[in-house]
Amino acid sequence: LYEYTKLLVDSYIIAAAYATAAIIVMVFLHFRSFICVLLALLPVGMGMIWMSAIMGIVGMAFNPANVMTLPLVIGVGVTSGVHILNRFTEEQTPAILGRSTGKAILVSALTTVAGFGSLMIAKHQGIQSLGFVMAVGTATCMIAALVFLPALLTLLVGRGWRLK
Repeated sequence: LYEYTKLLVDSYIIAAAYATAAIIVMVFLHFRSFICVLLALLPVGMGMIWMSAIMGIVGMAFNPANVMTLPLVIGVGVTSGVHILNRFTEEQTPAILGRSTGKAILVSALTTVAGFGSLMIAKHQGIQSLGFVMAVGTATCMIAALVFLPALLTLLVGRGWRLK
C-alpha cells in the first residue's frame, strides 16, 4: 500500500511537470516569445505558492486524493494569464482588463471555484481535500492573474515595453 501510494503521488508530480512542459510549448507557439511564456506562467507560479501556503496554514498536506489537482490547477490557472496577454496584445494597455477581460476571467474562475468548492461538503475526506485544493488553487491563480500580472504589465509599459 505504501509503494502504491508513493507511485501514485510521484506519477501525478510527473504529470504536473509534463503538463507544464506542454503548456510552455503551446504558449510559446502562440506568442512566439519566451517573455510571454514567463508572463503567462507567472500567475500560476504565484498561485501555486499561495495555494501551498494556505494548505500549510490549514494543516492540509498533499495526499493521493488531492495531488491529482496539480496538473489541473496548472492548466486552469494558465488560461487567465494567456487571456490577459492576448487582450494586452490587442490594446497594448493593461487598463482594458478592468472593463471586459478582467470581468470575464473573474466570472470564469469563480464558476470553477464554485464547482470544485462544492466537493468540500462531501463526507469523503479525499474528495473534500480534492475540492479544497482545486478551489484554492484556482482562486489563488486568478487573484495573481488579475492583480499581479496587470500591475507588472503596467510597469513594463511605463518603461516602453511592447508585446508583439
